[in-house]
Amino acid sequence: MHILAIISLLFIVNMSLFAHVDSKHKINDLNHKISHHPKNIKYLLQRAEKYQAIGNWTKALIDYKYIKHLNPQYKNITYLLGLTYYRDGQLRLAKIELEKFLKTSPKHTDALIIQARILHDIKQCQASYDNYTKAILTSIDTPALYIERAKSVRDCNSSLLPKAIKDLSAGMDRVGHLIILEDVMIDLRLYNKDYKEALKSIDNVLSKVKRKEKWLVKRAKILQLLGSNKRASITYEQAIYEIKRLPDHIQNTLAMKQLLEEIKNDMQH
Repeated sequence: MHILAIISLLFIVNMSLFAHVDSKHKINDLNHKISHHPKNIKYLLQRAEKYQAIGNWTKALIDYKYIKHLNPQYKNITYLLGLTYYRDGQLRLAKIELEKFLKTSPKHTDALIIQARILHDIKQCQASYDNYTKAILTSIDTPALYIERAKSVRDCNSSLLPKAIKDLSAGMDRVGHLIILEDVMIDLRLYNKDYKEALKSIDNVLSKVKRKEKWLVKRAKILQLLGSNKRASITYEQAIYEIKRLPDHIQNTLAMKQLLEEIKNDMQH
């Protein structure tokens, strides 16, 4: 497995280097074309995309700005500027460009997501939450957005936790009670110190999953928070039993060894 992992890593690195070299070759070709057609928006866009591919945000921005100068109404140009400013860490300028874009394209999911991330980073938590919600409503039902919105609330503003819990519950009714979403719900309820509801969520997960050891450990931790130490000890023992039922090659993984160590430490407190 170790050799396979190394081979896979080398393959990924080689592919990345190939893509980088390929982008540079294409940039050289585009430079030649643009030297003969300096106002050709198609070529400028293609070059900006190649600069983005190699992480040269400065040169990508130069091309996008020039396109905007040539044609201020060119489709998506304010979005492309906002996205590139964001990738370059220029949040204030990114926010300005995306605000302009969203005035004319209020249902553009990707723009809403980027704007939500920017607002989160500058601690405008309610506005960030609202943009995530708009993105969810304009997108194909995807768990990833529900997860990102929930984590944003957890990291940004605890006063939004009750609303986030309510909205995630509605989202789960919409896209399905997936285990990954149940896990996020448990996380939010723990942050909100709503331990009894978190316990109910874990019990719901335990009724669905075959591999129970991780969830039993979470359940035991919550029982400790509730002061039910005896029930917590019993639950930890159940987790140990579930681990010992696993095949040897799984029991001997680092993750399982660390989980067992975690259980032993928790049971001593």
